[in-house]
Amino acid sequence: MNLSHRDELLVQRHLDGALSPTDAAAFAARLAAEPALREGHAAANAMRGAFAAAREGALRPRAGFKAAVLAAVRQLPTRLQLEQADIAARTVRFCRRLLLAAALLGSIGFAVGAGLLGGGAPTMQASPDEMQREIDRLEAIVRAGGQAGGVEKSAPRVR
Repeated sequence: MNLSHRDELLVQRHLDGALSPTDAAAFAARLAAEPALREGHAAANAMRGAFAAAREGALRPRAGFKAAVLAAVRQLPTRLQLEQADIAARTVRFCRRLLLAAALLGSIGFAVGAGLLGGGAPTMQASPDEMQREIDRLEAIVRAGGQAGGVEKSAPRVR
């Protein structure tokens, strides 16, 4: 069945009852004379009937459908419950962000204190005289056998 687009529209208009009496009579004469048009008309009519039959069966809900929908709706949270859950979720997000910021700042503080950021390791500063006095004090401890100032005897001797 190869109908032109114009003939397909004509078949649909005939099935819809949208043809004028003159056009309907001319179409009926063509149906009687043209087997391809007759076949296209029969196929369109059958399809229209199938859609109508399916539509009738599809619109009937099963028994208890309304009650099941209403029961499901009653189990949904209320607006107040949703708002409280949203506030709780925002509070948890804020606390997580606050903890993350604190951990980040703590890590940066630790890195700066350990000398890992900016300027390398911390250094002790002393004048040359203070350094010489400390070296002399330590040498005296070593010569005395490591007993002065709380240094244990088992400490190795430096020569």
